[in-house]
Amino acid sequence: MTDKNSKHTTTQKNKPDNSLSSFMLFLLIPIIAVGIWCYYYSIDRGSTIELFKLLAPVYLGLYVILELIFRLFIPRIANSFKLGFWIGVFILAPFYMYQMSFHASFILRQVSENYLYYVYLLIGLISALALGMLFKATFDLLVNVRNASNPGTAALIKLITILLCLFILLPTFSKNRAAQSQLAKKRTSYRAVVHRDPIEKPLHRVIALGIDGGDWQVIEPLIEDGKLPHFKKLLDEGRWGVLESMKPYRSPVLWTTIFTGQTPKKHGIEDWEIAYSKNRLVKAVWNIFSEYELRSTIINIPATFPPEEFIGKGISGFPCPNQTMNMYGWIIRSKPMKNTLTPFKPLDLKLDADGNYRGKVTVTDVLIDKYNAGMRGKVFKNMWIQAQLQTKLAEIYGMKIDVARFKYFKDEGRFDILPLHGDGAPLASLDEGKWSDYFTVQLGPGVVGVAKIKAVKLDGDDVLIYMTPFFMRSENPKHPFTFPAALSRDITKLFGQYVVEMTWMAAKDVVLLPAIKELLISTESKKSVIGKALFDESEWDLFIQVFTLSDRLQHPTWAFRYGEYSDSQMKNLENAEMIQKIGHDAIAEGYDLADKWIADILEGIDPVNDVILIASDHGFKAGSGLEVNLGVHRGEGIYVAWGGPIEPVSNGDYKSNKSENKSIKDITENILYFAGLPVGEDMAGEIWLDFINPDFLDSHPVTTIPTYNMAEEKRGTQQKIDPSALEQLKGLGYIDGGNIEGN
Repeated sequence: MTDKNSKHTTTQKNKPDNSLSSFMLFLLIPIIAVGIWCYYYSIDRGSTIELFKLLAPVYLGLYVILELIFRLFIPRIANSFKLGFWIGVFILAPFYMYQMSFHASFILRQVSENYLYYVYLLIGLISALALGMLFKATFDLLVNVRNASNPGTAALIKLITILLCLFILLPTFSKNRAAQSQLAKKRTSYRAVVHRDPIEKPLHRVIALGIDGGDWQVIEPLIEDGKLPHFKKLLDEGRWGVLESMKPYRSPVLWTTIFTGQTPKKHGIEDWEIAYSKNRLVKAVWNIFSEYELRSTIINIPATFPPEEFIGKGISGFPCPNQTMNMYGWIIRSKPMKNTLTPFKPLDLKLDADGNYRGKVTVTDVLIDKYNAGMRGKVFKNMWIQAQLQTKLAEIYGMKIDVARFKYFKDEGRFDILPLHGDGAPLASLDEGKWSDYFTVQLGPGVVGVAKIKAVKLDGDDVLIYMTPFFMRSENPKHPFTFPAALSRDITKLFGQYVVEMTWMAAKDVVLLPAIKELLISTESKKSVIGKALFDESEWDLFIQVFTLSDRLQHPTWAFRYGEYSDSQMKNLENAEMIQKIGHDAIAEGYDLADKWIADILEGIDPVNDVILIASDHGFKAGSGLEVNLGVHRGEGIYVAWGGPIEPVSNGDYKSNKSENKSIKDITENILYFAGLPVGEDMAGEIWLDFINPDFLDSHPVTTIPTYNMAEEKRGTQQKIDPSALEQLKGLGYIDGGNIEGN
């Protein structure tokens, strides 16, 4: 009797320990599972921690409640619930939800974003219970049924339970037929790839260089002043003239016309809001080259996001989602400022014991509401994980972000940017007028940005700092903007942060004009260096790069260079003389950088076997009305044709080589002709036969093909660009920025 009681007592003592062990074991499951998810779906460490913090209390609470319910009312399946809950919710559910997001996509799209989290939670619990029941029924069928009073009936019940659970869990294991259907539709669309007889190498390699907003009003006077020597070389030895654009003067519309040879109505990119490559209805010239197994390298062409698959390499141009957060950046100053377009934040200078100042660089309004909605909808690959984090992402809007600490050495005139935590070395030590490199800032769960800072003014107690907008890290972007996707990682590793598009609108605050000019030039210089590196690989038959600095500098500074600012207006500007000089020189600096870019390209050129075509999408003119202080688009752009069979009128006399006006619709046809490929009969331009050596033309007549596109289908609804990309366009003044396009 004593032994029995003793044994009973021992058992009772062990039960709490076993329960604790079980609890710890079950707690390890979600910890390991969250780690697996974050590795598998490439979620950063901050989001991993945030994800676990979000999941642990919710599911622990649910577990306790449901455990009590099952033990009290359905004790027979309590063990199945326990096993299924922990394994199912934390390991199976992400994959189950990933599949359900496709299979039930239509239904889920009808659910309000506010309730989507709870829908996923409910379905996750159902999948967890189904998994637990599946394990329990399988175990009973194999082990316990033989001991039942009626083994046949018990086996049948267990088998039905197994089949029902498998049916519930079927989406986890089935293929995504919707995605396969979309892929099949894509293959049969009018942009479907047609495998043609491969060509070992083109008749000529073609280099097509775009100069966004290029205008002879600027270029010719600079050449007359002895500048732009490499530009002049092309004009001396080739043909050039005015390239007529088309209304509306919108860059993605025009560049798509340039590189498809089709009108906007036919190629489908008719406005900014649908300027995605997937909305293009016809093949671009690089798609055509791929059909002949020829390689292309394309860089920074507007409306080429998302990147397409083709033979070669590509870096998308704007607009791209989630590339820029905040349109202008921030003015951070120790003294108050009023009426700034760029958000102003006070810099709190706290006197240190050593007589210097220290504090934090803090900003707010990082994301606007529409931008944040786009972030919530598209950040993560797995929609179940996204559902866990989406509510937290909303908090980024309007919240205060501590960017970094600083220490200001007043007597030395030095501003040190320090890590936000710890006592590490300064991120940068800035004298007045100097820039930091890009540094990383954790903006919120799953959102990491980079920014850089300029010490605009360090004058005693008057400290003025400019901080750029936050940009997504280019080495591992949430939305890949290169093809292949790994290319962004490679260029970031070699050349540093890559910025797809830099805003110029902050230059309207004239105190920032020097900083914005430097920022634009450094951003475009890096693109030129990357372009040169890809050019030198010599693994291309068609090379295209668009230089956008000319456009970005001409918008804010045209008035200063060409005198549209009146004397009375200039008197009202702070530092008017300095601003006028910077504005006057900025455009010339932009074209000088373009000339150096051309010089780099010419180093790798064979003038006999290579052809260079230069084009702009539009020109520039003075604005009017609200845009009187800006440059706006006009219809007269530029073209240059040089190399291969192109003959100048008078070699060495660029003025004699000026030729009649051509059209932006001509560029693709001429690329195809010089490469030795047939021209589409449905293309809207013409080949520049008057530039070509007659003997060459006789031996290489123009060949045609009816079309490179499949039979037209009924146009469906086109996908609008992401809300964050719309904000980027606002930052460039193209949406809600007045009539800067000159339309």
